[in-house]
Amino acid sequence: MKNYSVFLKPTDVAEIISVSIPTAYRIIRLLNEELQEKGFVIKSGRINRKYFEERYGISLSEMPDDTSKNDKGGTEDVSA
Repeated sequence: MKNYSVFLKPTDVAEIISVSIPTAYRIIRLLNEELQEKGFVIKSGRINRKYFEERYGISLSEMPDDTSKNDKGGTEDVSA
């Protein structure tokens, strides 16, 4: 998620809420169904960032950047 985009990809959703990619696709499908029922045009395989934030009660702009991750996917202890 380097650049701001109106839509989140399944990899973004998986990373944000710590789920597998297939689970992220199911979540996106469910949220897109909700949007379609409300009369919105959807983009298959993507979810509107604002709607995702609203449904999950989070603000992605307030989430920490993951630049402190090491090569193995963990986080480094920078307090030492």
